[in-house]
Amino acid sequence: MNTFAVTLVCSVLAGTATHAAPCELASPKACYERGVELFKAGDAEAAGFFDRACESGGAEGCTELGFMLMEGMLVQRDDARSLKASQRACELGSGLGCNNAFVMVRDGRATRRDDLELRRLADRACELDDGEGCFLSAAVHGEPLGGELDQKRSNTALDKSCKLGFGMACSVAANRLLEGSFGYAKDEPRGVRMMARACETNSGDACNVVAAWTLAGDHGLVRDVEKALALFGNACALEDQDGCKNEADLRAKTAAGTLTAKLVRRSSKRVLLSLTTGDAPPPGATGEVAKEVETLGMKASLTLAKVVVKRVDGRTLELEVTEDLANITIDGKKLDHWKPGVPVTVKWQRPAPAPSATP
Repeated sequence: MNTFAVTLVCSVLAGTATHAAPCELASPKACYERGVELFKAGDAEAAGFFDRACESGGAEGCTELGFMLMEGMLVQRDDARSLKASQRACELGSGLGCNNAFVMVRDGRATRRDDLELRRLADRACELDDGEGCFLSAAVHGEPLGGELDQKRSNTALDKSCKLGFGMACSVAANRLLEGSFGYAKDEPRGVRMMARACETNSGDACNVVAAWTLAGDHGLVRDVEKALALFGNACALEDQDGCKNEADLRAKTAAGTLTAKLVRRSSKRVLLSLTTGDAPPPGATGEVAKEVETLGMKASLTLAKVVVKRVDGRTLELEVTEDLANITIDGKKLDHWKPGVPVTVKWQRPAPAPSATP
């Protein structure tokens, strides 16, 4: 798909009509809502109600009628009427209508391709705060189409598109900020934020990219295995196949681990540790805490307790002792193994995944 191709998403419809159905309802909104009901029922008469709403000055009716006619859903495709309805929708304040008209003009459907008109439609959509429209505006000013190159205006439109939640714009802007290209000054922190924003707007590819950065500790991010796993999982949920593979691979590689830490304190069953080396385990992981001891001039590892990880806060771990294993008494006095500052080793295993819900 072309980088600046339009992804048309219509929330309630798609179809075509050749004759306007009579609308006895009181307003363009009422006609539009009746059209939605009929469309959901698969009734071609929906287009007639959209047509009447459009004739009465309803932008939504024009938008939906134009889309139905463009796609030929429920009714016969009619490019000329579709273009007319979409252009009217754009004039009445529908950014999606502008985008639909943009596609028609770009593809030369019912009209010759007109780059000047493409620029006008894209700019109008962006003025109407349509994220996709701003993305198109960035394209026409940056390629350029229908006028001179205006990289500053292109980047302004791209930034606005991202703010309006159009994920592809966030990804494009992020890469340009990281590279310092296309008129953007190099700004790594902002580039990372833009890519994270793309992930938040349901871009699986962007989630996969941010996950990889998080796992590697790249671009100023703190290495965080658990956060990387969550981001790979988000990418997978958004049907990004690389994200699915990366999540599975990382989960397999981090099924168990070993870390070293210093004991901050123990209070009853609660143990606080400060991580020294290794990756922090996830909450719910189980394991054993050990320390090095010297007996008869020989060093050995003494397992102190079985534990479960309760909380991870940065490099601070909170564990709960589930079983004490080193109850040593000398001269009737129990030996204290849990002195603050003592180096310890924790061997842990990731908790088993929760069983999937039965359909």
